[in-house]
Amino acid sequence: MFDFDKGVFVDTVTESMELQGITKDELSEALGIGRRSLDNYLNKDAKELPKIPLLVKMVGHLNTSLARILVGRGPLYIDPKSNRTIYGLLEKLLDNEQPAYRAAVNMLVSLPHEDVEHIIEHLELYVARKQRQGDN
Repeated sequence: MFDFDKGVFVDTVTESMELQGITKDELSEALGIGRRSLDNYLNKDAKELPKIPLLVKMVGHLNTSLARILVGRGPLYIDPKSNRTIYGLLEKLLDNEQPAYRAAVNMLVSLPHEDVEHIIEHLELYVARKQRQGDN
């Protein structure tokens, strides 16, 4: 567990917005929320925080990481192609119909980055082999 610091959240979201050249109006529209709601989320003194699905959407739109906006650690910028993959996995993680994704992600987040990269390589090879078998 970690101590949540709303100031870190506000600062990193604001920094990500500046890096991407995104205004509050553009972000609130992309997230499907009102500007007033976004202002409350980005007010260090307000208690309001976005729910997980909105955080996932925010991470995807800002091309950053969940760890970065929540605790100020991790990459500030993630290549949009990689982020789409991560975003897709996070959406599946939130899908109650697919509990296996939740278990897989829980296992992956406990591993060092190098181990996760190695696992991804093996999974990609496995998928390619299965696709070739399906073509025969």
